[in-house]
This record gives sequence, C-alpha cells and structure tokens, in this order.
Amino acid sequence: MKIKILVALLLVAVILLSSCGPVEQKPEHTHKFTDTYSNDATHHWYACDCGEKDGYEEHIWDAGQITIFPTPDTDGIKTFKCIECGRKYSEKITYEEGGNTDIGTDDNGMSFYPSRFYKMDDYLPKTPLTLEAEIYVDPSITARCGAIFANYVGTSLKDWLFEIHENGVPRFWYIDANGTIRDIYFREVDVRTGDWVHIAFTFDYLNGKMSVYLDGELAQSIAIPGDLISDITTYKFILGSDGRSGNGNYFKGQIRSLAAYSDVRTVAEIATSAANGINSNAEDILVHYELNTNSEYENIKDLSPNGLDISKEWLDSHEPTIDYAYSFAVVGDTQWISRYNPTKLEGLYDWILENKDSKKIAYVFGLGDITDAWNTADKENEWIRAYQYISKLDGVIPYSLVRGNHDESKYLFKYFANEAYMSQFDGFMAEGDIRNFYKTFRMGETDYLLIGLDYSASDEILDWASEVVVSYPNHKVIVTTHAYHGYDGGHLNPNNVNDGGDTSAPGTDVDTSVNGGVPERNHNNGQQIWDKFVSNHPNIFLVLSGHTPMEDIFVLESEGIHGNTVTQMLIDPQWMDPAKGGLGMVCMLYFSEDGSQMQVEWICTDTDKYYQEQNQFVIDFTDASQGTPHNFKNAYNEQSHYKACDCGYVYDEEPHTFDGGILNAEGYMIFSCECGYQKVTSATDEPAALELQKLLEKYYNNGIYYREVVNGSGTVDTFFNGDKFFDADATELGATSSVISLNDFILGKYGDLKLDLGWNCYDGIYHSYNESAIAGVKLFACVSDSIDKVTVEEINYHVVIKLWSNNSVVATVNVGLYATTTFVVNHAELSITKYTKSNDDGICIVTSPSVDGYVAEYDYFILSTIHDNLNKTVYYSTVDVWDGKSVSSSLQGSGTAEDPFLIQSGADLAYIAKVVNEAAAGTANFKGQYFKMTKSIDLNGKELKIGGYTAGTEFHGYFDGNNCSIRGINATQSLFGMLKNGYIKNLSTYGTVTTTEKKGVAGLVSYMTGATVENITNYVNVTGIQQVAGVVGWLENNTTTFAKNCVNYGTVYATSYQIGGIAGFAKGTLADCRNFGDVTSTASGYVGGIGGAAKDARGSRSNCINYGNVAATSYIGGCFGQITATTTNCYSYGIAKVHSGSAATVGEVVGVGAEYLTYTE
Repeated sequence: MKIKILVALLLVAVILLSSCGPVEQKPEHTHKFTDTYSNDATHHWYACDCGEKDGYEEHIWDAGQITIFPTPDTDGIKTFKCIECGRKYSEKITYEEGGNTDIGTDDNGMSFYPSRFYKMDDYLPKTPLTLEAEIYVDPSITARCGAIFANYVGTSLKDWLFEIHENGVPRFWYIDANGTIRDIYFREVDVRTGDWVHIAFTFDYLNGKMSVYLDGELAQSIAIPGDLISDITTYKFILGSDGRSGNGNYFKGQIRSLAAYSDVRTVAEIATSAANGINSNAEDILVHYELNTNSEYENIKDLSPNGLDISKEWLDSHEPTIDYAYSFAVVGDTQWISRYNPTKLEGLYDWILENKDSKKIAYVFGLGDITDAWNTADKENEWIRAYQYISKLDGVIPYSLVRGNHDESKYLFKYFANEAYMSQFDGFMAEGDIRNFYKTFRMGETDYLLIGLDYSASDEILDWASEVVVSYPNHKVIVTTHAYHGYDGGHLNPNNVNDGGDTSAPGTDVDTSVNGGVPERNHNNGQQIWDKFVSNHPNIFLVLSGHTPMEDIFVLESEGIHGNTVTQMLIDPQWMDPAKGGLGMVCMLYFSEDGSQMQVEWICTDTDKYYQEQNQFVIDFTDASQGTPHNFKNAYNEQSHYKACDCGYVYDEEPHTFDGGILNAEGYMIFSCECGYQKVTSATDEPAALELQKLLEKYYNNGIYYREVVNGSGTVDTFFNGDKFFDADATELGATSSVISLNDFILGKYGDLKLDLGWNCYDGIYHSYNESAIAGVKLFACVSDSIDKVTVEEINYHVVIKLWSNNSVVATVNVGLYATTTFVVNHAELSITKYTKSNDDGICIVTSPSVDGYVAEYDYFILSTIHDNLNKTVYYSTVDVWDGKSVSSSLQGSGTAEDPFLIQSGADLAYIAKVVNEAAAGTANFKGQYFKMTKSIDLNGKELKIGGYTAGTEFHGYFDGNNCSIRGINATQSLFGMLKNGYIKNLSTYGTVTTTEKKGVAGLVSYMTGATVENITNYVNVTGIQQVAGVVGWLENNTTTFAKNCVNYGTVYATSYQIGGIAGFAKGTLADCRNFGDVTSTASGYVGGIGGAAKDARGSRSNCINYGNVAATSYIGGCFGQITATTTNCYSYGIAKVHSGSAATVGEVVGVGAEYLTYTE
C-alpha cells in the first residue's frame, strides 16, 4: 500500500513540473556556529543563527567551592561551575559540626564570619585615598554584602568604611572635614559578575571626585561633597568587617587580595594592578595582603614595607616568659554574659578558682559593669547570679569590685555590702559604702596600695583617694575604676566617647537608685581623673579600667607631674562576647618577685585559648621613671593650715583652731594656732564690743573694701586693697599718717573698743562718746571737725559710721565691698582696671568703657557682693559687620581642639549656617569639630540661623566664642536651632528674637540635648509662645545636658507656658546661673526667673539666683515655676506676681514644689 502511494505522488510531481516554467533554485544554507557556548540550566551548546545547535551536551559540574562558609547561625553558599562552558549555579549549605571543611579550588580567597574580626595590629600611618581588592560576590546575594575595609566602630567621629551594599553596589561612608556624615552609593556598579573582580576606589579631593574601577576600567565617578576628616587613622582598620558590636556587617563574599595607598592612584596604575597583581613596593602603599582560604586561621602578613600584620585570632597555648612569683586576674565588663549567657560568667570565676595555684593568682580585680540591665524586672536576677558566682572567691582569693554605669548602687550594696566582702579592705570613703575603698597588701618584694574608685568619681572622691595615697608614700599604687579610657585609647573626654554622647562627661551621676531618685553628685571623666588625681602622685604606677569596648588590651603610658611613668590599661571585652557567643575573657598580669616585670595574657576562660599574639606581652618597669616623691611642708593662709608639695598638691587642709589668746604689750590679743599662724584682735572681752568687732571684720573683707566719706565738702571715695589705697580708676593714692585702715580701727590702734571706754549698743546701733574712740573714728574718716559722738550700724549691705556734733551728723562714712574689673584689649596690649562700689542692694553695676575700634564682650554686667566673685576680667575684640549675603567657602583651621576652625567674620558664621541648614536628615553636622571666634560679629539686623527644629539640622560641634560677642541679632528663631552632643561657651549675644511659632525659642539655642552651654551672657530680648527663655528654650532631660555660668539681661515675653530667664523647659542641669531680665507670660503655666518648669530628676539645679521680676497668671516662682526634684541654694530677689488667678501657685523662689528646695549655706 505504501509503495502505491509513493508512486502516485511521483507521477503528480512529474505532471506539475512539466506544466510550469523553470523553477528558481535557493542557495544551500551553511551553518555558522558561535565560538562560545550558549547554555541553560542543564545543557550547553554552540548556537547558529538559524537555531541549530551543535555539541549539545549536559553540563559537567566540578566539585564546587564554598564561597560563603556556613556558621551555626547562618547558611553558607557552595558554587559549582561547568568545566566546559563555565556556567555556575549555587546551593545553600548548612553548618555541620566538624564538617564543611572543603575549601574548594585553589583560587579561593578568604571568607569571613560574624564570630571573627581581622583587625590590623597597628595603625595606618596615613589616610587611605586608594583601595584595591580582588573580591568575589555570588550573584545570588542581593542583601547587604558587607565591609571590605573599614575603621567604623560606631563613633561617627573618624569613620572610613568601604563596603558592598545591596545588589552588589559599592558604598563609601565617611565623615568629612566639617564633621558631616557622607554616605555615597555607586549605583551604576554591580560587582556580582559571577567571577572574581578587581575593584578599586579612589578619593580624589583635589579634583573633586571619588571613583570606582572594575577590572582596571572606570565604572563610575561621583562628585565629592566634602574632604575627609583629619585623623582618620585614630582607629585601627579592619579587614572584611567594620568592627561594630555583633559584627553584622562582615563581608559575605571572599577577598583574595587587598591594598591601600596614601595617594590617588592613576588609571594606568590601577589597570596594571588589575592585570598583573599588586606591587608590594609601590610608592605610597600603606598595606598589602594576599589572602587564601587558610588566611582565616593564620597570621596575615603585610607584604608592604610597613609591616601592618593581622595576627591570628586565637592561640591554642601560651606560656609566660618571665619567672613570675604571683599574678593578678583582671575581669573587665561582663555585662553581656551576665544578661544573656550567665553560664559563661560562672565559668569565668570557676576558671579563676581552678587556676589559682597553677597561675599563682593572688588577687582578682573587677572593673565594673558586672551586670547589664538597668531598672528592669530581670535586673535583680542578674545580681543574684553574679553574687552566686563571684562570692565563690570568698575566703579563697581576695577580690574587689568597682561600680560601672550599668551597675545600680542599691544592688551592689544589697549583695556585696556584707562581712565576707567588706572585711577584705582596710577602709572606705564612707562607712558602709563599698563603692570607694582601699587596701594594702604585700606581694613578693613589693608593698601595694589598691584604690577602688566609683564610676566617674567626683572631686570629693578624688580628694579622699589622694589623702589615702599620700598616707602610703612607700607603697606602689594600683587604681581600679570603670570609665577612664576613650575610644582612641586616650583619656576619656567629650571628644572621644561613643556616638550619642557619654555619661562620663562632666555632669551628674546617672545612678539615682540610692538617693530617692536624685543624682548624688557631680562626676569626672577620665581626663579629669588623670589631671586631678592620677598625675599628681609619684607612687601611682598602674591604672586598670573598662567601660570602652576594645578587643585588644590597650596600654597607655603617661608621665605624671613628678616624672613617674604611669601604665594605664583598658580591659573591656563586652563587644567580643555578643559577636563570639560569650567568651569569659580574663586579663592575667604576672609579676616578677621584685615587681620589675609584668607579663600580660588575654585568655578566653571558655576555651582556654589566647586572643591574638599582640595581646600577650611583657611590660618592663625596670627603666620606668619612679619620679620624685612628694615633699610636703607645713603651710597656712588666713583661714586654714595644710600640707603643700612643691608640685602644687595640697592635702590635710583644716581650719585654724586658736588658743585662748595672750594680751601683748601693745594691748592686742594674740590668738595662736598650733600650725604657727597668729590672729591679732582687739583686747576687748565685752559682748557688745565683740559683736561690733565681728561686724567690722565682715566688711573688712581681708582688706578689700571701699570707704565713702560724705560731709559738707562733698563725697570722697577710697578703695582699700591690703595696705594700699586707690581711687576708682585704680590709681594708687599712697598711705599717709592721716589715713588709717578699717583693720586699725578694729584693733583699736587709734581708739579702744572696750565698753568701759564708752561703747554701747541700742537696737543694733553702736554708740560711743569716749574721746579715744572718737579720735580713732575721726582718723579713719579723715574728719577734723569737732565731734562729740560716733555711731556704727549696718544698713543696706554697708557699715555706716556717723560722726555727730550737737545731735547733728557732721560726716557719714559708708564702708562696703567693691568689684574689681580688668578690661583687656587686644590680648593685653592695653589693660584697664576699674573699681565699682556696691549699691544699697549689695550690687555692683559695671559699665564697660568705650575703646575705639573694639567692643567689649559685656556692655555692662552686674555682680552681687553676697553671691559672686567680685573680681572679673572683660575682654575686648574687633568687630566684623556682616552684609547679610556673604558666605565663606571654607574656614581656616582643621577643626581639631588644637587647630580649631576660626570664625573671623559674619561670612564664616554664615558658612556654618549654610552647611547645617542644607544637611540631609540624620546628619551629625560638625560632630567632633572645634570652632573658635577671633572677632565679634555684628549681624547688622540681618537674620542668620544655624539649624532649626528639622531633623538633620542639629549643630554637633564645639563652639568657643573666645570672649567675643554676636550682635545685631534680629531673627524669628534662636541663633542655634538645635545643639546636640557639643557645646557653646564664652559668648555674649545682643539683639532681638521674635517668633509666632509654638516651639522653643531663646537668644542662643532653641533646643539642646547631650550638650553644654557655659559662660553665656545674653542681652537678646526674646518674644515667643512656649518654651521661651533668654539662653535655651528647651533644656532636655538627660544627664549630659547643662547650662552653667549663664547670665540673662534680656527681657523674656511669652503668651503660653514654660518660660524662664535662662531656660524655658529646664529638664537638664542648671548651675551657677543668674537672671536680671524681666520674665513675663500672659498665660498660665510654669514661669520662673531661671527656669519655667524643671521636671526631671536626671538634671539638677544649684546656686542659681534671680533678680528680675516674674509675672504670669499662675505657677510662678522667683527662680522656677515648678520643680520636681532637689534644688539647692537657689535665691530670688525679684518680685514674683500674678496677673490673675490663684495666688497659691506663686512662690518667692518656686511656684510649685517648694518641698524640694534645700540650702547648705
């Protein structure tokens, strides 16, 4: 059948062909296959355009390589490659204990893990401007891949971070020269090529661009918004991570090589590195690493000449190299394991007990932050566990604990203020208070004195510690405390604390757990502890502290003022624990018999491994300077006696205690103190005369007072200073026989004060008709008239002496206190001194004299003879008048504390305003940067505002007015909108601020937190609605927000609540502030001469005085409208009054909360 059909078809074809004309022949197709493979998920082939496939075969996969190693917490990735076509695919792999050891092919680089940091052993010598690396990032990774090279540790001060972000995009994060965070993404670049890629990054500030290159070719350039901040190299750089707690930004690809350079590499140089590899001897190379799969387990060698190796993370063993006689175990911050892995905390102390004999452990020093949580339900459970574990040492190994900022005092007392713990010590600063202690002990050939200081010790604590140290001059002193070092390893101060501020800056103690919610005291940071205590004593040789996270043991050696070398060690593993699952780190200090050598070991008690070779070292004290000892001599002044060393340190100061006195040949009483100081007084023993003598001595004021004589000839002023006499312009008059001092009068040198010579007292007025007494008064008053009676009384802060004749006053002598003002022009090129008498209110009103070409920082100022230091210096400066338009393009200086940015004109100030006002949200503008004015600035009525209430427009810098002024303010908001984690100091402001917005407003700052304003004098008149004040509108409620030594002369007027002369909403700390301006609100609500509402226990109020009048409808106080926590030594001399409403909410000092007022004077 099939054959018949085929025959029929052939016949049809013949017929058709015969019936048609010739047929055109198509050319035969020739396949042209590609030279490279095409592929899909299962096969590869050579393709022709026609769709034909040649060599169509299944993939032949290699054994695969692990491109991301798995961990107990995260899956890894294994990548397979077809050996014929090169196609790749990836599979997730899970962690297997003892498994996943296949390291793949030989071209693998180094992988990274969240449990490991690879930090350089030393610091980069220069800032890197070029980075080159060979990296591999799997195409399947779409999330953030992590850091390649960085020094970011969460400081936001000196950051440099180059990473691969989401979708393979390179990212550069840095702090620019103005302290502004810069976050740059190269979104035109994707490093996920499916293969190894050579990436290069350059920061070319001179040409205004930063660039990324892939495999030697330019991939993208971006304009540079600002130069790098100086001192980038303050922190050690890290390979494959950025160093933050938890190490979440570790690199999730591989790195095969990395190099950094201090210059901007050329395109040709980058192409050469991409093609041929890195030249270790290239000019300006900083560091060069070649990496492979074994690098994570070994020391990583720097191939450049700089030798910046990365030590292997863990050593399996280590033996002390010195012949040691005893050792100390030091336990840094255990807060993380205390809260999250307490079995590791127990294991730590068990390890110490188990190794007591083998390691000759003689003492255990705890450095604070024993626990973590603060004021939470679980907090006490941490303390219960900590006590159970630590108390295992009782009676076995002596130990000490200091309190950290995470440790509440009430729990420290509850669990450790017991006989077993306290009996170990020789004494405490206060009975029953274990936070400050001392102990003496002898080990080997050395007598030791151990001092333990509470977190951020106060001046009183440091004074106590100094007295203990000088009591043991032959003991070597070890000091343990919590917060002493900053992030750069130097002494802790406001310039090297963690991001967001630090409670170790000067301020109030955060621990309110033992004082009814009220901060107990002021406190000192590490720099201040060094300055005020450690550096002063020649026998302090070792300081141990924690608080600041650092994986390595950091050692700082400083010279004290006696020439002695002080070794200071930072020991704090708190960031290692969460990243590595809890380690239980202990720092061992091994000492030779004579104490001349100390070996350090940094041990993980959980694994018995040692963290990095660089942390196992020896410190040789043999050649360290011991310094010259204190040379104390007995000394005294008019008030007290003490022991003083030539270095300036004074201790054991006590007030004089006088004997019963001896009458000398001249008729004076000589009272002697056992120290040798003698006090000479009148010989009178009559009570009335003694009271008169006290009155005269009060105004004698150690010889500094003025005498105003008023008689028929006019008024004559004489200013006394010791044995010299001056006029109001401080011109010395010279002593004459006809002029005697008040002291002569007191002693009776020219007229006795005995009542048997005629002195009597009626209604507080002392009278005498005695010729000898009258003769003395006439000499003092320089009066020659015939006098038959003299009277002495105290009127309006003065001693008033009247000389009478026939029941009429012939002359009046007013004796009072005066202010001495030194006016300094052009850095002391011209210096003027002026004396100003106090008025009937005990006030000195001083007006600054005019000086051509200069302005004074204060046009006028006011001092109280009761509350203020009457010696003041006023500085003059030249003034720049701003045109309202000019803006500088940069500032002179580098912005460091030593070389601050200089503010020399209104245009410079406008530059600061421009940077802050145009910043993106979240920007920490000028953080860590210092500014200093060199001229006063007159804004000439043109509005200039630095920031506002918008996120990102905060000023984070340190602004020193340098005793200059900013004048001509005419604005609708404060000069500075928001101040955060910085300071403004030594500045006076003049002008007017008026706003109709419902937000904080003041002459200087609208809102501030974690910051300080100090030595600010405001003459700006301020009008607003709420949170209105002369200096700060809103003073936020944390322990590091302060207004200190601020004065307001401007009027403050508002239509709503929280209104004050210094601060409107005064939740932070106010200390030593004065208000002279009137404060008025037309409404009800918390109005005071100093602060409107002070409603937070974390701040404090002390030594503040109001002289202005305060008015509102309710909640009105001379100083504060409302307080809710202890307020100390605050006074008001102004009038607090009500427009309308309840008078019950009006108080002389405080409107509401008078029960919180306390006075110690």
